[in-house]
Amino acid sequence: MTEPNLDGISTQRIHPALDFTSDNAYVGQLLPCKNEYGGWAKQFCLIRDDGEIIPCIEEVLEKNGLSLSSPSFAFGNEWSIDGIKKFIKKPKAVDPAQLFNKIKILFKTYMELEDDKLYDFLTLEHWNLFLSFV
Repeated sequence: MTEPNLDGISTQRIHPALDFTSDNAYVGQLLPCKNEYGGWAKQFCLIRDDGEIIPCIEEVLEKNGLSLSSPSFAFGNEWSIDGIKKFIKKPKAVDPAQLFNKIKILFKTYMELEDDKLYDFLTLEHWNLFLSFV
């Protein structure tokens, strides 16, 4: 019989869709993985901002100091396999000023705000989110 650990294991709880810690950003994705029979099956994984792919298997999550806050979360694949390959192989250098301006232009294109400073505020808010992945 397995002995229960009543002290628990200290882990960082991560939402399986998208989450941020003080050190990393995580995106959840179903990926094709080899199973123990040599075949392929879709396995839920976390993709970390440094390109590390972490299969969401309890032992692997514990080894990485993680646990899922919503293990039964259901979703579809929003990120293509080609996009993931590009992300983990060649992280692109991003010019923060250029990224800021592109986001601001999108807000101005699709939203009408009375005060122009609000575009800067919204852009800063979203710009920080995007830079978490850089």
